[in-house]
Order: sequence, then C-alpha cells, then structure tokens
Amino acid sequence: MFNKMKNFFGKTKKARRNFIVGLIIAAVCISSVAATASVAYNVNLVVDGEEKVITTLRSTLEGVLEQAEIVLDDNDVIDAKGFTAWQDSKVVITRNAAVTIKDGDKEAVTVVASGKVADALKKANITVQEDDDINFDEDDKLDEGMSIEIVRAFTVTLVVGDQVKAIKITGGTVSDALKKAGIELTEDQKMLQKLTDELKPYMIIEILDRNTTQRVVNEKIAFKTIKKNTDTLEKGTTKVTQKGVEGEKKCRYLDTYENGKVIKSELILERVIKEPVDEIVLVGTKVVTTKKPTTTKKQTTNNGNSGDKVSAPAGTKFAKNVKAKSELTVPSDLTLNSKNVPTSYKYKITGKATAYYAPRGAITATGRKVKPGHVAVDPREIPYGSKLWIVGTSGYVYGYSVAADTGGFIYSTNYLVDLFFWSYNECIQWGLRDVTIYVL
Repeated sequence: MFNKMKNFFGKTKKARRNFIVGLIIAAVCISSVAATASVAYNVNLVVDGEEKVITTLRSTLEGVLEQAEIVLDDNDVIDAKGFTAWQDSKVVITRNAAVTIKDGDKEAVTVVASGKVADALKKANITVQEDDDINFDEDDKLDEGMSIEIVRAFTVTLVVGDQVKAIKITGGTVSDALKKAGIELTEDQKMLQKLTDELKPYMIIEILDRNTTQRVVNEKIAFKTIKKNTDTLEKGTTKVTQKGVEGEKKCRYLDTYENGKVIKSELILERVIKEPVDEIVLVGTKVVTTKKPTTTKKQTTNNGNSGDKVSAPAGTKFAKNVKAKSELTVPSDLTLNSKNVPTSYKYKITGKATAYYAPRGAITATGRKVKPGHVAVDPREIPYGSKLWIVGTSGYVYGYSVAADTGGFIYSTNYLVDLFFWSYNECIQWGLRDVTIYVL
C-alpha cells in the first residue's frame, strides 16, 4: 500500500514539472509573436494604378521593393513621400518606357511615356484616324524599347456610272479598293484600270458600262471680228489693226454605242486651253473735202498737279475688296476687271456648279477642314491645290477658292464643281447654276 502511494505522488510531481515547462514555452512563443507583430508593417505599392499590399520587416524602401519583386528601370518614376519605415506606408510607382513612333513617311520620334500606347501617341501629339493602320492596339501597355508604326490611309475615289464613292485605305491594289467599297464588277461593266494595279493617293478608279466610252479631243474656238469706226480713215476704207487668232479647247465626250455604232455623243466637260484673239477692223468714216481743216493740239495737264500719279487702268480693282462667299484669304495682288474677271489667269473652264455642306471640323479629301472656298472638283481636270476664282454668269461671286475635295459628279453628269456652303438652306438656294472657273 505504501509503495502504491509513493508511485502516485512521484508521477504527479513529474506531471506538474512538465506542465510548468509547457507554460514557460507557451509564454515565450506568445512574447515572440507579440514582438514580431509590433515590428511588421504594411506597405501599399501602387504600380501604374494597380495596388499591391505587402507586410514587411524590411527597414528600407529598396528592401521593400526587393521583397515585392519590383525592379525599376531608368525611366521609371517613384513617389516615396508617403513611405516611412516601420509605419504603414504608401509608395506610388509610374512605369515609364522609351518608345519609338514612326508616323507614315515622317521621321521617327522617341518619347518617354507611361501607361498605354494611346498615352505615348498623345504625348507625341499624334492622332490616329479610324482607317489608319497601327501595329499595336491603343490599349496595349507600353514596354521599354517598343516601336510603334503607323501607316496613314489615303483617299481613293471610285466612279461607277453617275455614282462617286470615296474611301480611305492604307494601300494594296485596285481589287482591295473595290472590296472595301463593296463594289462587284458585272459583265456589263468595264474598268480602265487593272485589278492588280497598285493604289496611289487620290487615285480615281473608273467603272463604265461596256456600251459607253469616253474620248478627249481638242477643238478650235472661232475668233470674233470687231469693227470700229474711225475718222482717221477715209470713208469706204478699212484696216486690220489686230489679226484674229483661233483659240483651242479640250472637250471630253461620253459616247454611247449600239451594234458598234455611236448613237449618242454627249459633251460632259470642256476646258479652254487657249483663248481666241479677236480680229479688230477699223472702218473709215472720214469724209474727204477740198479743203483740209486745220486743227490745233491742246496740251493737257494733270489737273494742275506738278507730279504724275500712278493709277490702275480704268475698271480694274483688287479682288480682296470684292464681296464674295468664300472665306479664304485673297492674295493681295489679285486684280479683276469691271466684270469681276481676273486680269491674269492660266485658263478658264465653264460648266455647272452644285452645292454641298458638312459639319464644322469635317475633313476634305486633301486633309483641309471644310469651309466656304474649299471646293470639290474632278482632280483629273483641276488638280488638288489649284488656286481658283469662281464667278456665276449672273454676276454672283463665289470668289477665291482652292481645289480641296473630290466632287460626287465626275464624268457622268454636266457638273463641274461642288461649292461648299455652311448650311443645307444655302445649298438649296444655290441649286444648280452656271459658273466660270478661272485657274490662277
């Protein structure tokens, strides 16, 4: 009995000792955890707008970035104003990348930007249009050394009968242009170009009915004979003081065939390339008498002024002083006669003019913004950029203009030019009128 009690108390003492040791170990662990919790802190890392929170025991910002596995490049920008060691902090990092941008035929530029491709384009002040090609999406993230290439779209005009469609395309062949315009050739149509012809800026693709064709011929313009009475010649006599010279014009005809014969030939455009010269004939009115009257020659003076004054010929005026619809700046040296015709020009074209309008800020085929004075033409007859003076036969002056857009009337109608107005009502008021275009 005594031995059993001795064994019991011995076991109890051992258990008590183990219990005390366990308490000591637990206390040490708890103290260690408490100490650790009091030292660790959180750092909110914001990298290009994306947040990442880490708990760290590092005492330096470099150590925190190393723990977060963030490596900075030379172009990156770090905002560490909100960082304090051992305290909850915030660090903002902006990833910058040096990227190269090649915009069409322009010289490549290098910019340092952060964010997306769109941010680099904005920093370089480059706008990409809907039809332009770019080798990255604008939402793609920028990477160091990225090379962004832009292929600019240009205008190609397709003429199908009396319909005109202008498209924007970055290149390819005539076949590609037809596909983009949604045009399929039929057996009754023919095309002046080949499907494999390479596209070029401002190219015009013509699609005609197989029973029609166009021809261009030069025709003579008869000169006028002007007779003037003069008392310097005896009555019954005449004298040619200026010999008449025929002019010349280029005429474009649309011929319609039936069974191989031309059944209709329509003049759709004419352009004067050489003005005729009037023949001037003096007709004598002097009556011969037996006694020749004496005359005295009276010397005139300049209204008593001692010096001569230089003045323009009678009826000449500066175009900039003439009220016109165009809003373009008129050259200061452009002069007109009394009928508002330029005193000097290369050639003139007569025909009918329509009218069109567009919202402010709209872009023409040549990249200019629409405004009165930027007119639409057939660039084969009037090249883009040509300086023009446009007047109506009724005396209306549209004024100084520039060939800036492609008209929706090429070849199959009598229309020569589309004049731009700001509103639909102005276009309705204009309607269709005869005009003369003087190419300056």
